[in-house]
Amino acid sequence: MAQQNIAELLGAQTEVCVPLGQEPPTLPASHVAMVDRSAYEALQQAYDNIEQMYYTSFEENRELRTRLHERKAKHDEAKRSVAELTHRVECCRIEYEAKCKELHQKQATVGATAGASFVTEVATLQMKLREMEDNQEQVTRSLDAAVQELASRREEVKQKSVQVAEAQEKVFNLEEGLRLIQEDYREFQDKHDDVVNTKRSTMDKQEDTIRAQVSEIAELQKNASTLDKANHKLEATVGQLREQLETLKRQAKTPERACPVCQTKFPGRISHQDFEKHVQGHFQGV
Repeated sequence: MAQQNIAELLGAQTEVCVPLGQEPPTLPASHVAMVDRSAYEALQQAYDNIEQMYYTSFEENRELRTRLHERKAKHDEAKRSVAELTHRVECCRIEYEAKCKELHQKQATVGATAGASFVTEVATLQMKLREMEDNQEQVTRSLDAAVQELASRREEVKQKSVQVAEAQEKVFNLEEGLRLIQEDYREFQDKHDDVVNTKRSTMDKQEDTIRAQVSEIAELQKNASTLDKANHKLEATVGQLREQLETLKRQAKTPERACPVCQTKFPGRISHQDFEKHVQGHFQGV
């Protein structure tokens, strides 16, 4: 469901995404080897795409807000200008009415007997009246232009407000998509942790087994070394016993020997030196 929502927001299909709220986790090499590398790379790519679109929308939203504030300031200035022009028109209208009233009063007072000076003053007042009417027309045209500009500014501000609302909705949709992505990523992370823990437990058991086997092998090597030493000693002892046996066999084959002086008999295993020493002992005793 989260993947379909993000695909609609981005206009492209993504299989797995990574949450934006934090930096994408860099898994150790031993852990990455235990999970599907293609899924992890898809998560990384989707995270980069979502993050780029999120910050682009955020910058556009901030720019639109800035332009909206500028338009609002211009709108307020235009309103002040319109108010000032309206005040000036009202003042001109009041002055115009006052001059008309004064003129009518003078005409009623003086009547047909007015002199040349009165006619001149009337002409002057009429000229001023025409000037005031011209000024009023100019002020009215300026006021109409200001009102049109104000209406245009209002329409532009309305369009910008719509754009800001659309950008805010887009950001909201992106945030919602990111929330769904975070949920998918947390689920993926939990599965990954379970796999890693299982592999780690299995490896620990295998390591304990290997250590026990190594200890047994070391003990066997130690026993083998002891047996080798004992074997060498035994071989040496057997060699000595064989030599002694050969000597006894040779002595058994040698006949008994008798002393030529005292006729004492000696077994054949007696050495020639001992026998000769015995015989010489007779001569030394004489």
